[in-house]
Amino acid sequence: AAGSVVVFEPSANSDPALFEAAIESADVIKYSDQRLAAIPGSRSKKRRVEIQTMGAAGLRYRINQGRRNGAWHAVPAIHTSGVVDTAGAGDWCTAGFLARLGGGGCAALDGFAEKDIREALRHGQALSAWNCRFEGARGGMYERSREEFTREVGALLDGAEQAAIGDAHDQEELELDTICPACPEDTGRAPLRSGAEAIAAQRHR
Repeated sequence: AAGSVVVFEPSANSDPALFEAAIESADVIKYSDQRLAAIPGSRSKKRRVEIQTMGAAGLRYRINQGRRNGAWHAVPAIHTSGVVDTAGAGDWCTAGFLARLGGGGCAALDGFAEKDIREALRHGQALSAWNCRFEGARGGMYERSREEFTREVGALLDGAEQAAIGDAHDQEELELDTICPACPEDTGRAPLRSGAEAIAAQRHR
């Protein structure tokens, strides 16, 4: 429908002509650095949000206007303990982002500031991390109530915020386990905690 937000999530560029046409139409472009190193610019004058995911390192994003690309902004990953399955993690991140910013269509998306885009992506990352605790791309939907879902996602966001603003000692306590099961274990540190456990520990000091 006219005015809807168009999201393009390419995994390869096997047909350059179709790839360019998709970019021209997209308001949001999201891709993995493991699949694509970069995407070409666009002749369209529309404002576009470009998101590149980087696994356990988080993601980065920029706001582009036609062929003029904005500066990259890094967003660190929200780590979680008890990873069971990473299936669907990218879809949950996209869904969380759109839930925050996509409801008003592309006209509303054009009006959001960089801070709003970052917060929406942070929300998407929290949903992605939460979903990795369950088996299957929608496992958490069947194992948690809406209230439990809201509380647990909030704990992930709160833990990430405290880790970002705390001093070095607090950051060590609030560090969370990795979302990427392929990453090597860090045996030189104390056992890692989930966001909720870390927050509870802070409150009982």
